[in-house]
Amino acid sequence: QYIFIGSCGLLVAGAAVFLPFPNAPTWAKFIIFIAGYVVWDAFYTVANVPYGSLLSLISKEPADRASLSAWRSIGSMIGNMVPMVILPFLVYNDDGSLNGTMVFVAALVMGVLGFLCFQYMIKNTEVRVDTEINVNEDQPKFNVFKAMGNFIKNRPAVGATVAAMGMFLGMQSATTANTIMFATYFNKASMSGIVQMIGFLPMVLFLPFIKKLVNKYGKKEASVAGTALSVVGGIIMMIFPTIGNRDYALLVYLAGLIAFGIGMGVYTCVSWAMMADAIDYNEWKFGTREEGTVYSLHSFFRKLAQGIGPSIVLLIMGVLG
Repeated sequence: QYIFIGSCGLLVAGAAVFLPFPNAPTWAKFIIFIAGYVVWDAFYTVANVPYGSLLSLISKEPADRASLSAWRSIGSMIGNMVPMVILPFLVYNDDGSLNGTMVFVAALVMGVLGFLCFQYMIKNTEVRVDTEINVNEDQPKFNVFKAMGNFIKNRPAVGATVAAMGMFLGMQSATTANTIMFATYFNKASMSGIVQMIGFLPMVLFLPFIKKLVNKYGKKEASVAGTALSVVGGIIMMIFPTIGNRDYALLVYLAGLIAFGIGMGVYTCVSWAMMADAIDYNEWKFGTREEGTVYSLHSFFRKLAQGIGPSIVLLIMGVLG
């Protein structure tokens, strides 16, 4: 029910964020955008928290959870990749300015597609892990502050959350930097979507091997190796575009982006599975099933990093000119 309500809200609020009022004063545009985004983000939480916590209830097997995590990442990648490739050709005018009406139409169409995907998921998800919940008058009432305290004491959950924040800081920063680099430095704004696809595609390459990697090395070890490779790719993207002519710089930048994408792909494919294990650990350590609270706090800090990442990039680029 929560996922259904959230998906309905996402459809409406996502389009409301981009309501086209070209002749409205700037302050009114700010209010419309911020209000729409706050409502959208609230419904995103309503849908995303129960959706994310379902992973711990679909299977107990570590390899199955890793596979589910990988497929979730692939679905996310496709959902990101398609609009990234197509939208730049639709929402930019010939002079490089944004077409506000087309942005609104695109947001509405993607909202409808997202709503349909949610309904398909709701009808086809099977819960296989039984969790006994005893409801009677003698049971202590749920204490949200105690549950939040348990999250802080849940070392696997905190570790997976901090790592996910680092991942989002890196990925969101790279996405913002790529868009700006191709619009202002390489003067190829319409290519930015294709470039994002190049960064995402390496994730697909590792999907068939995720189960084997997890069984042989473990989720933590695989994620650390992937993160190290992404750091190398990020350093290449940061330093080498200033070396040589811009055509050469473009090739080196793309090579760094591929290394970055491979590293992030490995980590992303196992990140959700680590949270499923952390939810089980929470129940083992404290004797209560609190997947909603654990995942909602995890999701909150991920969203925080999603917002901070692009902001930091824009601030740094503004200072550097």
